[in-house]
Amino acid sequence: MASDTPISPPALLTDFARADARQVPKAGAGALEPRASDVSYGTLSAAVDMADASSVSPRKRAFRLRMARRDSVSDLEIRVCGLKFPAWMVCKPLREEVRHLYDLELSLRSNVDYDATELSEWQAFLIQANTVWINPCLWRMMAKLFTLSIIVALVVFIASLDPNSLRVREFRLIGTYLNVFVAFLLGLAMSINLQRWLNCVSSLCRAFEAIRGLQVQLYALGATEERIHHILRYGVCACRLLTEKLYARGLNQLEQAEHIAAMWQDMQEGPFRLTEAEVQILGTKRQPSSLIWVWAGSLLGRMAQEGEIPPMPSPTFGSLVADCQTAQDSLRSVENEVSVQTPFIYVHTLAIVVHCNNILAAITFGLTLGASLGVVLAQGGVHWYVVTVEHTSEKPLAKVIENIIISVITCFVGPLLFQAFLLIGFSISAPFQMSEASIPTDTLLDRLENTLLEGSEVARNLPGGWEPPSFRPPPPKA
Repeated sequence: MASDTPISPPALLTDFARADARQVPKAGAGALEPRASDVSYGTLSAAVDMADASSVSPRKRAFRLRMARRDSVSDLEIRVCGLKFPAWMVCKPLREEVRHLYDLELSLRSNVDYDATELSEWQAFLIQANTVWINPCLWRMMAKLFTLSIIVALVVFIASLDPNSLRVREFRLIGTYLNVFVAFLLGLAMSINLQRWLNCVSSLCRAFEAIRGLQVQLYALGATEERIHHILRYGVCACRLLTEKLYARGLNQLEQAEHIAAMWQDMQEGPFRLTEAEVQILGTKRQPSSLIWVWAGSLLGRMAQEGEIPPMPSPTFGSLVADCQTAQDSLRSVENEVSVQTPFIYVHTLAIVVHCNNILAAITFGLTLGASLGVVLAQGGVHWYVVTVEHTSEKPLAKVIENIIISVITCFVGPLLFQAFLLIGFSISAPFQMSEASIPTDTLLDRLENTLLEGSEVARNLPGGWEPPSFRPPPPKA
């Protein structure tokens, strides 16, 4: 039964937190109709069936909300320069342009599934979804640096007897040398974190392929469908248990306890679910995603003893066990990549160097701004102190403005990029906790489940009219 009011995703759901679940009036004729899920400027006009929200994990709740949003969104608010307008109020040309940008936003909802050609045009400046430029931490830091620059400028303007004598150029040279060092350290850290991210994706895909290989081999040997599904069920559950466990690492203790309790209830749903007895056994273990493969190997051994698959000394049985070990090793490799991070001494030093460089750039800009303002006012006879500015030391106003513009570019654009790449590196280093660079495990697992289910359906419907294979000899006819 649907609830009376729309339900927004919980605060910890960063993957889908941009959804706006407010009721809006119906749009007029020609309103823009979304074609997919989760819009940056969309509204949800129908309640979501979340009566049992407390009994499922946060990621499952997010998935259900996403599916409901895909089917229920009936209106759209268009944002132009920060202002919101109903779609029917916008002229057709602008509406068409917004439709294009909206489709582009939808294509970027996944961090790894996007059209790179869309980024080759200037419209890349209009994209906000899944970018570092909407990270509040970035702009909070830039606001602090700008405040520091203003304070330094006021101090220089008030305390300097001769603003024209300040050697701001020396500070710029120090910042230039430090920028090269910071760029090298950031590049090295980005390379390490990106390699770890790629290793996690590669290991996950290798585990998925091993599970698919198990299905093909077991159907080729003619094993019973019940036994095949039993082994595949263990494989899919092992992958889901690992991804849920790694996702919970980014939660606090209370949220972790709630998430894990809901996770075990989630594992008892769907076509590849665990039984209550299996949950009770695995629920007390620290590494359930790895230990569940012991059951898969034991079941393969029992099938070999019963003659359903080739015996244990055969190469075929060794190939089946090797697939299980490959999947187990791949999942363990993912967990190791996430658990063993870059040494803290390096990451801490990198962060300190970046912050010191940004602070130095802010001080340099403050000195330039304060000195330039003091020179201009002193030339006009206005200054905190009574000074005499010689005609030969006067600077044209255009030269002063040029110094300020150059200082803005060198002292703010550089720190902005350094801070942005520092945040990107931190996001990539946590591929299961940070939504900005998260691995789309839900999509990959759903694709794996669909492939296995479709494979079973294809194996039951053979097009050539031949009988399904069977390693076990058929019973003698009476």
